Amino acid sequence: MIQAGEAMIGAISRGLGFFTKQDRDWKVTVVRTNSAMFFYRIVLPYLSIYVMALGATGTQLGIVNTVGMAIAGISGPLSGWLIDKTGVKKIYLIGIVILAVSYLVYGLAQSWPIIIVAMVAYWLGNNTSVHSCGVICANCLKSDERATGMSICETFGMGLLGLAAPMVGAWLVTAFGGVNVEGIRPLFFVV
Repeated sequence: MIQAGEAMIGAISRGLGFFTKQDRDWKVTVVRTNSAMFFYRIVLPYLSIYVMALGATGTQLGIVNTVGMAIAGISGPLSGWLIDKTGVKKIYLIGIVILAVSYLVYGLAQSWPIIIVAMVAYWLGNNTSVHSCGVICANCLKSDERATGMSICETFGMGLLGLAAPMVGAWLVTAFGGVNVEGIRPLFFVV
């Protein structure tokens, strides 16, 4: 038990040492990406419920998701080309703005067809910012540190924050009035 604790402390210490010596752009990207993942995982368990509470059928919900993901897939090469031609920071910021617009549209939606706009905006913004994130990692991290850097980012975003987000979402939905449109809608303004 003591050895496991010492190993964990050693791993945390090495991780913090690695983080502090990296470029500012990479640190900002890690914090922003992990925050975005945390906020998305707060609303994720409630997205389908929200769309159906706004009047969509199961088939329509599938169409909403398919359209959003298809547009993200098609736009992938375009976002890569824009990063190369315009610069990673500008495209990264555009992706973040598109994500913010998507959450605003989700929150303001009064019927399920509007959710198509929100979903398309989400997948475009997410796709654009994720591509930019990968470029920033590649530019900022040394070749022999790239896997470590990406693993640290994934450990927090997918692991630790990913575990906490649904619990925070459940607490917020309960505080806002339960699992219904009125209880879920405020999540989009919180994130």
